[in-house]
Amino acid sequence: MDRIVQTIKWDSTLNENTLANQLFKCLVSSYSEDKEKCDELLKQITDFDSCVMAGFSILKSNPVQCQTIDGRTFVQETNSTWEQALLTVNNCEVKKVFQTHSRLVTLTLKNGNKLIAKEPQIDDIITAVEAVESKCGKIPIATE
Repeated sequence: MDRIVQTIKWDSTLNENTLANQLFKCLVSSYSEDKEKCDELLKQITDFDSCVMAGFSILKSNPVQCQTIDGRTFVQETNSTWEQALLTVNNCEVKKVFQTHSRLVTLTLKNGNKLIAKEPQIDDIITAVEAVESKCGKIPIATE
């Protein structure tokens, strides 16, 4: 797997209290109190977005992943915006839809590609698909 490495560095233009800057300061320190502080800060990293915002390595993979210094890996859950998903539905490019309780929507396209986006509210995708049924035909929807 190729790796794109993003270096954690101090950015004085940012607020000193950002997670990335706090981690940088404690990671370069040899004091045991700073190690404990780093451990507490690392607990705040719970998903892909917070991993990236903390300045950790972004792995060049499919799907894209971010890896923390303590070895945890977080996967980017989406590959598209909700607006792009709606445009794809409105353009009749969708073959079928899968929706999760966490509002992740996977659109399987007629060309075989998959588009994954997070809907703003649960069942927004159902409303969008129903709105284009007369134009696009019936699009199967599965939910978990």
